[in-house]
Amino acid sequence: MKTLLVIRHAKSDHSNSHLSDFERPLNERGIEEAKILGKALRKAQLFPEYILSSPAKRALDTAKLILKKKNHNILHLWEDLYPGSIDSAFEAIRTIPEHVHMAALIGHNPALETFVAKLISRGDAMVRLTTATAAVVDLQIDRWKEAESDNASLRLLFSGKIIRSWL
Repeated sequence: MKTLLVIRHAKSDHSNSHLSDFERPLNERGIEEAKILGKALRKAQLFPEYILSSPAKRALDTAKLILKKKNHNILHLWEDLYPGSIDSAFEAIRTIPEHVHMAALIGHNPALETFVAKLISRGDAMVRLTTATAAVVDLQIDRWKEAESDNASLRLLFSGKIIRSWL
């Protein structure tokens, strides 16, 4: 079995109209929620050994904040995760080294919500991934290359926004 954390980037800053969508950074709330999400994942012992991130600034910043001071060598960019699609998500996770048991995919909606729904065979029903939310998905596979639709189950959702409201 393999575990995949599917993480939507934290809340981005829309205040600078001169920046492209790709260049948008996180806002203050997004920074706080990404840190909280990382802390919650570490506390629950759900910390990835390998991270594939969209190269968009808000996704990459989310990944770095989740990592905190952990080894940044586990962070890898996957160009096709921006803006993303189901196919690019499957393609990305099939490249994860086989020795990795827990990995993370950090990107954007609507691709990630659709991807999780496809993995867990929810048909047209979406799994709601608000900003700074991680879906913990258990895949019934031995090798990442075997990842396909309908062979996974949703273990739980972690949301930086919800966790923050409990603190």
